[in-house]
Amino acid sequence: MRQLLLIWALLSVIVPLRAQQQDSLLARLIFIGDAGQVDKDQTLVIKDAASRIIKGKTKVMYLGDNIYPKGMGLPGSKEELETQAILRSQYMPMREKGAPVYFVPGNHDWDHSGKQGLAKIKRQGDFLKEQKDSQLKLLPPNGCPDPIEMMVSDEVTMVIIDSEWWLFPYAKENRNAGCACNTEQSVLAKLTAIVKKNPNKTIILASHHPFQSYGKHGLRWFFPSPEDLRHQKYRSMVSRMNKAMAGSTRVIHVAGHDHGLQFIKNKYTQVVSGSGAKKSAVIKGENSLFADSRHGYVLADIYPGQRLKFRFFVATSRGVEELFTTIINHHASDNTRSK
Repeated sequence: MRQLLLIWALLSVIVPLRAQQQDSLLARLIFIGDAGQVDKDQTLVIKDAASRIIKGKTKVMYLGDNIYPKGMGLPGSKEELETQAILRSQYMPMREKGAPVYFVPGNHDWDHSGKQGLAKIKRQGDFLKEQKDSQLKLLPPNGCPDPIEMMVSDEVTMVIIDSEWWLFPYAKENRNAGCACNTEQSVLAKLTAIVKKNPNKTIILASHHPFQSYGKHGLRWFFPSPEDLRHQKYRSMVSRMNKAMAGSTRVIHVAGHDHGLQFIKNKYTQVVSGSGAKKSAVIKGENSLFADSRHGYVLADIYPGQRLKFRFFVATSRGVEELFTTIINHHASDNTRSK
């Protein structure tokens, strides 16, 4: 009897507390990168992430490499139906729970940086449009590099870019697609304009390619490809975009590409969530507060006062577990803790 009374007393405290926390929650963002391969690991990650959707408050962002190995099958190709199924495996569980789903282009979506890249990324967007669902989109659309601005809360704005457009080595002229930006300089100008438009707000910059990483793309010293951070073209993109957004000290970078989970904090804040379906080695570098090479995803809860709580979920032998939490409060000093 005493044990039952104790359990009742605990529940009477915990349940109202959870309800209060949910009431104060302004928005929830789920970030899953590199999920474009259907297998048991990908299914486990997506199922767990979908279980954390709060209808009316949650948006789901797939951070590129949405279809392995070479993007969307073009009409009439042998890969067409299979690649459509890969996309469905990602958006259907989320849409069934009522969350909007947005796909960010990655290098594999651009034909693994191949010659059919522009056609394939446009086809991915067209397939999503064909579902006639306004809450299901490829952003930026139509093979455009446009920075897309999306309000998360009154104090938090998300900006979505196609970083592979910047690195793509083949023809990408796309002047009939209605792009707001067609040159690198116009992309940079728009980023600067967005920062000026949102003074004192937190800006989440969502892309496929991270601006910092201690995974294989960040650590490859010798003969780096344009997909590696040490390549001159990649370094130039990072430097120029950081400079374009230098008017804000409240920019948080969120990306996939490297197949692991990372939280990096120095002058800039970098979240890497790139292990939706793939995994590879990552190390805990000088500025790492968290690094894990297993499958997983990242969830960001937005609270009043620009308080952002990033939660890292990892697939372990015991199931999907929350292994790290970090809190960023842009109205006070930054605070980080681990679970």
